Amino acid sequence: MIDTHAHLGMLKMEEDLLESVEKLDGIITIGCDKEEIFRAVEIANRYDNVYASVGYHPYDVEGLTDDDILLLKKMHEENRKVIAIGETGLDYYRDITPKKLQWEFFEKQLLLAKG
Repeated sequence: MIDTHAHLGMLKMEEDLLESVEKLDGIITIGCDKEEIFRAVEIANRYDNVYASVGYHPYDVEGLTDDDILLLKKMHEENRKVIAIGETGLDYYRDITPKKLQWEFFEKQLLLAKG
């Protein structure tokens, strides 16, 4: 069984992390902000059956620059455990981040993922 969208970096207890990793054949853990992307890669590098996806959730794009997009590219190119770009998208439900800014970074991440 494979979990294609886990947030292992958000688990507070090491026991919870180990329980998740040991129960599944594969996991893609998601880094969804500037801090969490590093944690996702660190966890992926620690376990054979864990891979990482790195990106920026639409609520977290305010204050990002093109350098932040280049960081995702570098992480993907330099680490075989980073297999996808995301979390990305559009999220208008809570109206936290301006729609225009969400679109801008959504498009940048899509272009990066497309290669």
